[in-house]
Amino acid sequence: MTRSRCCRRTKWRSAEPEQKLQDAVKYAREEANTWAVSDQEVGERLFRYLLA
Repeated sequence: MTRSRCCRRTKWRSAEPEQKLQDAVKYAREEANTWAVSDQEVGERLFRYLLA
């Protein structure tokens, strides 16, 4: 079975955006991991309010 040119062309064109997306996700994760954050116990406060 042979694939049509349309499918083959789409397959090759989609490889570049997929790589760009992977690179963007990797960069975003690295940036997010460098931020210092403090723990917040919002859920605990909310449940205390609701169940009080």
